[in-house]
Amino acid sequence: MPKGGRTGRGQSSRQPPWSGWLPVAAAVLAFGAYFNALDNPFVYDDHDTVIGNRSLTDLSNVRFILVYTPFRPLVNASYAFDRWLWGYRPLGYHLTNVLLHVVVVVLLYAWLRRVIEDSGTDVES
Repeated sequence: MPKGGRTGRGQSSRQPPWSGWLPVAAAVLAFGAYFNALDNPFVYDDHDTVIGNRSLTDLSNVRFILVYTPFRPLVNASYAFDRWLWGYRPLGYHLTNVLLHVVVVVLLYAWLRRVIEDSGTDVES
């Protein structure tokens, strides 16, 4: 068996039974932290970036969507998707943001676990 009880590509031969629940718990905590924002209305800059955003009215004009806010093209593309999916209902925009936050938390967990395993440290979770 390789050094440290590992079986190839950083896989530990011993995994505690609860180790699969950690990313789920992280996702639930991330969702729970922002759950109360789902019922909120549009506020502050949302009126300019969503409601007053002319690039979201014609979703077939992808170039206009991407260059309308040249420093935030991906954010504006996300708003365009939300506009197509939800119209101007704030719940949808907030739900998209919360779900993206959950995905980032799970990806961060997976990346950190991989970094720790690749460093040769025994990870029990």
